[in-house]
Amino acid sequence: MSVRTHYKVFLFRLMIICFLFHSCNAEENEPSYTPESNTRELQSKEDKGRPEAPDFTLQDLSGNGVSLKQFKGQVVFVDFWATWCAPCRQSIPELVAIQEKYRDQGLVVLGISVDDRKTSVKALSAFKKQYKINYSILRADRNVAMAYFGNGQMPIPTLFVIDREGRVMESIVGYAPGAVERALKKLI
Repeated sequence: MSVRTHYKVFLFRLMIICFLFHSCNAEENEPSYTPESNTRELQSKEDKGRPEAPDFTLQDLSGNGVSLKQFKGQVVFVDFWATWCAPCRQSIPELVAIQEKYRDQGLVVLGISVDDRKTSVKALSAFKKQYKINYSILRADRNVAMAYFGNGQMPIPTLFVIDREGRVMESIVGYAPGAVERALKKLI
């Protein structure tokens, strides 16, 4: 199967997951999640079969543009999350600890908030301070959602593990303690 076919299959599966999460949670802001995490390989074990991570430029909480390509040569975790998402809040301390522990070894964590535009920068900054987040928080837009999830809707938390060459190595859907560090150890 070609890389393009693998990528289309991956996007189709993500769309199904998004639909299921969205359907189950249409009445509430905070979705219900199972404690299990869906960790899955995006492609075969061969690095050449891995898709390139879609580039983006998003604003951080200070209004500065941050692009994925500026971190080429580093391992990047792109974490899609929201302030109202309980599993997202559970995963933050682990991401903070991993960023602190592996920063000097070339790890960059980028938290992409999918909170709606009613959530102000001030509220996100207060959330960042409350949770002692030591990595950049960016605001998602429709383009980045489409690039990563295909249909603009996404299950959260979803963390994309991107290698030093800018390829998506795997995605981790949901929160499972230790899964993020296990994924990182394959790349550091």
